[in-house]
Amino acid sequence: MKFRVQAGPDAATTVVFEPWGEEHELAPGDHIDVDFPLAADGELTMGVEYGPGRIVLHQEVIATARVWDSSGREIDVV
Repeated sequence: MKFRVQAGPDAATTVVFEPWGEEHELAPGDHIDVDFPLAADGELTMGVEYGPGRIVLHQEVIATARVWDSSGREIDVV
């Protein structure tokens, strides 16, 4: 499943990838594109928590997530 995470226009946002514990800081207005794999049965296996300045992406099945910054460069999160 592919989706975009974007920081608000006025403040930086920390994106946390669980269960790996990796963090990525987004500048105000910046974004990353994320591709989390689906489970073998095609079900979505992730959850999202968010609060001021922080977004936590939980991957329930240990698998390789791919992430790209706003310039298209791949970021290693696992």
